[in-house]
Amino acid sequence: ISMTVPLFLAIFFPLIFVAAYSQEEPTEQPAPLNSKVQWTDLKPNKISSSFLSREKSSQDKAKRQATSITAAGDASLLFANRRYLAVISLNGSVLSAIDLGIGANAIGVDFDIRRNYIFFSDVSQRFIARFYNKQNGLILTSKALTTPDGIAWDWINEKIYWTDADEKEIEVLDPASGLRAVLVDTGASSIPRAIVLDPTTRTMFWTDWGSSPRIESASMSGNGRCLLHSTNLVWPNGLTIDYDTQNIYWVDGSRLETSKSDGSQRRLLTTIGLPHPFGITVCAGMLYWTDWSYNAVLQAPIAAPSNVSFLLRYLANNPMAIQCVSARRQPLVSNPCRNNNRRCSHLCLLSSTSPTNYTCSCPAGLMLGSNQLNCTNATCRLPCQNGGTCGRGICVCTQQWTGSQCSQRE
Repeated sequence: ISMTVPLFLAIFFPLIFVAAYSQEEPTEQPAPLNSKVQWTDLKPNKISSSFLSREKSSQDKAKRQATSITAAGDASLLFANRRYLAVISLNGSVLSAIDLGIGANAIGVDFDIRRNYIFFSDVSQRFIARFYNKQNGLILTSKALTTPDGIAWDWINEKIYWTDADEKEIEVLDPASGLRAVLVDTGASSIPRAIVLDPTTRTMFWTDWGSSPRIESASMSGNGRCLLHSTNLVWPNGLTIDYDTQNIYWVDGSRLETSKSDGSQRRLLTTIGLPHPFGITVCAGMLYWTDWSYNAVLQAPIAAPSNVSFLLRYLANNPMAIQCVSARRQPLVSNPCRNNNRRCSHLCLLSSTSPTNYTCSCPAGLMLGSNQLNCTNATCRLPCQNGGTCGRGICVCTQQWTGSQCSQRE
């Protein structure tokens, strides 16, 4: 592997999260981050010894950049580094970063290029938060989550999706209304991790490294679940999609693979530079991924995937999810939920399985009524047995039990 290491210069401010978690309110009540917290653009001759474990280059000079997500409208890379979030250029120069403070454990990241949002999940402090224009930090989930891991922003319908490894679910939140819903129960033996959205086809994809590793897809409404890959997988971790070609890419153990978004044409790209990969993204004909063993961001051309090199190395913490920040990564299409929420009483979600391209959805404890628009109280017709619980009018059974009342052994 060849190595290119630029000079990294940054000043960081500590971050203290102030979150008011409520168990009473039916909707999420966002809480502000400390107003003194701010992103830091590069300033000459200041090196953060806590962000980088050691400095390698002494030749490159950094230039101060603007406070927008990207510099001068060019593509850049956003990644989480547990305690830090950082934006770097495609040549490896750090543009800006933020110190999230002691105890932070940022894993997932995403963005909205037109609204100038940056999102991240924190699995230790158990919330999902958002920055606007690298300021005005806001915790979106007031009720403590369990393990918010991968996150994905629907830039068309303005919803945040995430995987929860411990709850074994895929959830969605409307930040505007605070309404939240469980879309997919991934199964008792599952560990869902990365999640990717394609609002142009109204489809979502996720990896699962549970006892039966797999890659799956479904409508962004949670319907139409489809198994894409379940063989020759060990630890499917990071996942990304090329919207132009409809190819998905994933890292799994020491492998980087690809297929079409329908699961066809699967092939191995490379095993080089992948001792412990975590996140992956595609950008301008290149693949970029993070690796824990190297504590680095690596890169390779899609056309020559074995030509692997380091983009950024010597990070002090494990690099996590990574995103290519570019308008090309968020193509615009019409929003079928735009007009008055399509008369949905609660949530309107993009759907690849509905002829209207949208589906109404309900928060936990409610279910869709017969008109498929209004949510009503969810009650089970018959009582659930053997530890089963009623959810959306259906008994959700514990392990070893099945049936409409959880009365039959598997």
